[in-house]
Amino acid sequence: MNRDLWNRVMIGLMGATIIVCVQKILTVPDAAQDPRYWIGIGLGVVVILLKLKEIKQSQERAKR
Repeated sequence: MNRDLWNRVMIGLMGATIIVCVQKILTVPDAAQDPRYWIGIGLGVVVILLKLKEIKQSQERAKR
């Protein structure tokens, strides 16, 4: 259960990171050329997908 909670917290943090990066790209001139924001968005998406997969696997294990 603690592991699922940590996974959900990580999903929230990565979601916040994606939102901040997108907001910077949309509001700051020339931010779209800065690779830091694109890397942040990409890594955030990867972490969210991995954590969702881990949550799904743990729920399947709990059913057995």
